[in-house]
Amino acid sequence: KCGRKRTDSVTDNLLCYLCGDYGAPCADCGNICMRDSDETSWYNHDAYCRDCWENNFSTCGRCGEPVPDDDVFEGNGEHLCERCFDRNYEVCEVCNGATHRDNVVVDSEGTRYCGECAEELLYMCDECGEHYRECNIVQLGTGTLCCDCAAEDEEAC
Repeated sequence: KCGRKRTDSVTDNLLCYLCGDYGAPCADCGNICMRDSDETSWYNHDAYCRDCWENNFSTCGRCGEPVPDDDVFEGNGEHLCERCFDRNYEVCEVCNGATHRDNVVVDSEGTRYCGECAEELLYMCDECGEHYRECNIVQLGTGTLCCDCAAEDEEAC
């Protein structure tokens, strides 16, 4: 019908997969995938046989959509698509680890930290409640203050 040379292994149909309505080549291995088969999965209009699908795709732990393994994001042990990751997680600017948005700590300069890095590197001013690196914080008596809040004490900063 189209005049192209056949490269598939289907021998019970005289039409190639482009002209016939029996299948499409697997986007990974090239074997013919039958269109209406439980053995065929589709992603972005490409067919995948069961083995190639299982070897190349994961399911997003939030929305349930298929995600190519090369595009999977990790968040607290979950495999996530980019959209679900962006909705629920941020990347710590210190360790580059994913942390849930509810656990992000932002310091006085706008740097974003996971809980572990914040606990290790930041101090909270008892007066204003902001988080600061050690170089911007002073200990006065039993209190921890940022330089702005401790400005009345000339020796503090």
